[in-house]
Amino acid sequence: MTYYYSSTALNPCKMDLLIQAVNETAGANSSNFESLADSIAWIPNWLRIAVTVLSGGLATYLVRQQVERKKLLRALKSEIRGMSGIETCKDTMNARGKPSASTEDYLKPKEMPPTESIPTLVFESNVDNIGLLKPNDIQKIVGFYTKVLNYKGIISSVRSGDSIPEVDQNELWDEIEDLADDRNSLFGEGWLDECSTENSRD
Repeated sequence: MTYYYSSTALNPCKMDLLIQAVNETAGANSSNFESLADSIAWIPNWLRIAVTVLSGGLATYLVRQQVERKKLLRALKSEIRGMSGIETCKDTMNARGKPSASTEDYLKPKEMPPTESIPTLVFESNVDNIGLLKPNDIQKIVGFYTKVLNYKGIISSVRSGDSIPEVDQNELWDEIEDLADDRNSLFGEGWLDECSTENSRD
């Protein structure tokens, strides 16, 4: 059998030069690696261990924060679903005229829903944890509960027979329907009819 050699084959001298260049490059890389190893050799083992532990701890913390965020949002949604008193109050206000001092047509205790039908305990107990939620959810939920607590206070005072300024009674009469609408669309149209399991929006 005949073998054919390329005319571009390296002669022995060129081959020796190539081998020498490769060896020099490998030596340089080895030297660089040793320099890198030497540069971090001063770091004590306890510090390396601490960094590893802290990195793992941070990951665990972030996962825990996400779990707590979902639990809190689920609890708040459940509480808002239970605010049937808002709808009851809206229906009552729509069925009567606007409160007026001139006709002594004030809101009456029997017209107000029980304050228990507008629960706010979850929110009030977790004010310090609201920051766990996403910014958009914080804005919606805090704004909603601010109105709820205001109108719940008026409802409670009327039920107790306290003297309520006409302006506050008119505010409840004017705004309770908007509050009911806010509740119905707080997390998207029809969310009140959804089951309480977590979904992708949580």
